[in-house]
Amino acid sequence: MFGNLYKEMKLKGITQTEICKYLGLTNHGFNKKIRGDTDFTSTEMFAIQGKYFPEKSLEYLFKKETKAE
Repeated sequence: MFGNLYKEMKLKGITQTEICKYLGLTNHGFNKKIRGDTDFTSTEMFAIQGKYFPEKSLEYLFKKETKAE
């Protein structure tokens, strides 16, 4: 799971639907990506970071957590 991305979305009040519309994804597709079931493309990562979180690094936002974390 991409917990940092999820946390930052909540802190800024950015909804999943808003990001889905911006990227052209379905809610289901985004859910699979944020859970880590499928990968974000580099284009998607740069787009999310650039539009919503320019002050955060890609490494931070897209740090994948393991089950033990």
